[in-house]
Amino acid sequence: MNQTLRTLFASALCIVAAVSMAQGPGGPGGMRRGGMIGGMGMGMGTGFMLMRQDVQNDLKLTADQKAKIEAISQKYREQMRSRMGGPGMGQGDWQARIDEMRKMMEAQDTEVNQVLTPQQQKRMKEIRLQLMGPAALLEQEVQKELGLTSQQVSKIEDLQRKASEANMSLFQKMRDGSVTREQVQQAMQNNQKALEAETMKVLTPEQQGKLKAMRGAEFKRQDSPGFGFGFGFGGGGRQRGGGPGGPGRN
Repeated sequence: MNQTLRTLFASALCIVAAVSMAQGPGGPGGMRRGGMIGGMGMGMGTGFMLMRQDVQNDLKLTADQKAKIEAISQKYREQMRSRMGGPGMGQGDWQARIDEMRKMMEAQDTEVNQVLTPQQQKRMKEIRLQLMGPAALLEQEVQKELGLTSQQVSKIEDLQRKASEANMSLFQKMRDGSVTREQVQQAMQNNQKALEAETMKVLTPEQQGKLKAMRGAEFKRQDSPGFGFGFGFGGGGRQRGGGPGGPGRN
């Protein structure tokens, strides 16, 4: 994981904590109807994305597969919830916790992928690229497949950093009570659209076409684009599967 992706991942965890505080009981994965980050997939985590009802429908998961994925996700939700809590930390402790969370997500992804068929695994990669949005271009595997130059990567990283800073500022305002959740959601939707547009300008027409092919058939998500943040956060709150905070509520 490169430094920019690591920074964005850390920011995403801060957002989860902020939303958790704003939502009250139910935690960041509460997914209540009309919630801010329903169906949140943490962007980089296949395991989290597989808890989305729309992803399960697209992959045509069997009841047995859903049960196995739920059991795996529940195990890691409990582990992550315990690590998200706790007393305040210094910079070194925070970085260590970020690395620990990342390793948990990677382990969860490995386990849930074993539940999928090869065809489902291929489709899941396509869906993941769509849900991640521009942040997918921070991954070295994607950069290599698209043939991005170092200059292009640098420009994309700069766009992502600016988007991260803008969105974290919005969350701070929400925590301070100066803006509402709805205002933050709308602003972040606008930020995500702008980030997508600016990122596509960095790619050549050939690279844009290749990225489109890598994303596969359009994934029909059942929520609004939500917070985006380059991590593919869902915003509609209609997902039945729980995020890191637990199962959904109606």
